[in-house]
Order: sequence, then structure tokens, then C-alpha cells
Amino acid sequence: MSYNRGGHASEGLLLADEKNSTADSRDLLLTRLGHDEEIAGTLRTFRGVQPGSVLEEDDRILNGYASSRLVVDLLTTATHLSSNLQALIVVDTEDGTDVSAPLHGPYALIRAHMESTSQALWLMAPQSRRARIKRCIQHWCAETKLFNGFQHEWSKSFCPRESIGYEDLRVIALGADLSLEGFPDKKRWAPVGSGEILKSIEFAHEEATLTWFNSWQLCSGFAHSKQWASKIFNEHEGTTDGVTTTSSLASKTSLPVLASVMHEAGLLLDEASRRYGQLATTPDSAWPR
Repeated sequence: MSYNRGGHASEGLLLADEKNSTADSRDLLLTRLGHDEEIAGTLRTFRGVQPGSVLEEDDRILNGYASSRLVVDLLTTATHLSSNLQALIVVDTEDGTDVSAPLHGPYALIRAHMESTSQALWLMAPQSRRARIKRCIQHWCAETKLFNGFQHEWSKSFCPRESIGYEDLRVIALGADLSLEGFPDKKRWAPVGSGEILKSIEFAHEEATLTWFNSWQLCSGFAHSKQWASKIFNEHEGTTDGVTTTSSLASKTSLPVLASVMHEAGLLLDEASRRYGQLATTPDSAWPR
């Protein structure tokens, strides 16, 4: 069971609505990027989980696989991507700050931003400690499997390294009274894809005009230069026939569309940051059982 989302979501920008002016989209983008900078500053100065908090107890059980450090790394990665996005699209002109973006580059950054942030929120979403511990172990099982798979290929070009075992994770799972059925290879412990993660955390996204999953899909479409994305959202100027599509790769991105998905990505970062602060500061003794 996951937590109940409190409060009200921020008002969203209607996707690709012709009534949205370029100025409104620019202002929304600049405001969002500035807010991500503030979150980055908070993460840099945050002293970590408070003694006796919910996350400190989670970390104690997870031992060297502490979820709090993993979550902070994921959120920090998202803010770094936001900073890179700002460097890519924000320009200073004689009339002040403006936004000018290449067609597909920003969407690749926003997609990675959403994948990192959604992973963080997914790890923290369950109210149950056992469920949070299980997700964290599941994450590290996936990381271990990927490393062991890649290191075989790396050994062809670099010094070989030993594979990583699962024994420490097995001990943690046993200590948390988790079922080891299928551990570590079967579906119960298999990696969870970004799409499934985004769908599972949508409950925390109130009054959305565009779901986080759909935002991520749209970013993926543009990032991979898929014509369906450009045609559906009229991203290219002029017609969308094959000749024009091929020649329009140097055109600029539609600011209302870009602002919409960045706004949704920002709401996801806000919610993940809020959830982290909640778990890192709430006394474990006061946490609902």
C-alpha cells in the first residue's frame, strides 16, 4: 500500500494548446528550472536523515545498501540534468533572458530526469517498511545483474573484474522477513521498467492534465526522432511529409509542448523531494504501522 497524496497539485499547462503564448511557455520553463536549482541547493545543504527517523531505520536494516543515499543520488542526478537543460536552452539576449532549443535534445534530458526521479519516488512510495526494503533490494539485484553482465564485455578491453554476488542482499532480505522465492532471478525480483514505475506512482499526481507516464512517452518519442510524436503534436513547422520532416531537424522545438513535459517532470521532482523530506524527518515511532 502506498501513501495518500496530501495537498493540491500545481496547475498544469494545457498540452500544445494554441492559446498558450510563447511568453507564457518561456516563463513557465524558466520558473521551473529556477525551482529545480533551489531543490539542488537544498540537497547540497541537507544534513541527511535525522536520528530515529523512518529512513534511518530503513538504512539500518539495509546496512551498506542504504536507501537514503540512493534516493539522494537519484534526485541529485535529476537536478544536474535540469542544470544541463538550462545550459542548453536558456540564452541571454539584449531584451533579457529567452529560451531557444534544438528540436530533440531537450526531450532526452527531460526523459532521463523523469526516469531518475520516478525511481526515487518508487523506492519511497510504500507505507510499509517491508515493501520499501523489498524495492530497494530489488533495485540492487538489478544493478548487480547488470554489472555482472557488462563486466564480461568490459574484460575484452579492460582488466577483468570479479562478478558481484547476491549473498549480502539475501541476508538483508532474510533479516527483513521477506520471502526469498525466486531470489534473485525470477519475476518477483526482476528489474521494473520506467514505464511500469511511472504508472505505479501516478496516484501521487493529482489533477494532472498529462500523466507522468504519457509525459515520459512523449519525451521518448521526440528523443528518438519518432515521426508519430512530431505529427501528433505538430512539432515541425509547416507540413509533416517525409521531405519536410527530414529537413526540419534543425528547426526549433515547440515551447508549449516542451514547457508542458518539463512542468510535469518538475511536479514529479517536487513530490519525490517532499516524500524524501517526510521519511527523513518523521520519527519512526510516530510512523503509521
